[in-house]
Amino acid sequence: MPPPPAPQDTRGWARALGGVDGGDMPLELTVQGRSGQAVVLHGLHVRVLSRKEPLAWSAYSMGEGCGGGITPQSFDVDLDDNRPTLTPVAGEHAGTPVPPKDFPFRVTRRQPAWSVPTL
Repeated sequence: MPPPPAPQDTRGWARALGGVDGGDMPLELTVQGRSGQAVVLHGLHVRVLSRKEPLAWSAYSMGEGCGGGITPQSFDVDLDDNRPTLTPVAGEHAGTPVPPKDFPFRVTRRQPAWSVPTL
């Protein structure tokens, strides 16, 4: 097996070797207020609409990501659980560790909140 390429080229590399995307699936959610008044987010709920049997072969996962001007908050979600819940986990932003933080989050038009659950 050839060594893995740069993160932006991993999908084609995995497919050429008969692999599929695997591991975590980052989902980005940006929440921003519409007025000058703050809104408090007390939670985020996940609902699984469908499930399929896992693949019968191995999958390849290689971490990748990019940043923005908002400090991300990271969560894990086990979509195989019958009642998936968010679990705060430590993250990273521009090479700096971000400690886990749970709800509530305060959001305004000028101070959005960014949650990045890892599914």
